[in-house]
Amino acid sequence: MLRAGFDLTFGEMGQDELLVRDSVTGQRYRAITGDWTGYSFVLGADIAHVADSAFLPEDRGFEVASSRERLRAGVMWQGESGLSGFYGVTYLGEEFEGQPEGQIVGSVRFRLKRRAFNLTHIRLHGSSSSIRLV
Repeated sequence: MLRAGFDLTFGEMGQDELLVRDSVTGQRYRAITGDWTGYSFVLGADIAHVADSAFLPEDRGFEVASSRERLRAGVMWQGESGLSGFYGVTYLGEEFEGQPEGQIVGSVRFRLKRRAFNLTHIRLHGSSSSIRLV
């Protein structure tokens, strides 16, 4: 797989911080935090070239799409007490031929004192949903 893209941050998020990327949504989140307060807004996009897929093997009848797109946006808030929260939304393009449409994925992250919680809610085609708490 080969992936290229960009992220724009409006605000202080990322200054004197270490940001890492979520592998599914592409959203960046803070692994080492800074002392800023207020709001930051993020926008990003990327495209990947995919040769094959371990999760969608061709021998099981899947025809993998050769490119996959992600579009994302989010807002981060951090208060003076150290409490912080993030909400982001990501559009994931179609992953295989015959998939009727892309997916919308929402991401929530909040920090209470020194412990962080992640919540990712995935909604597929309006029919089912799943929640992952990390």
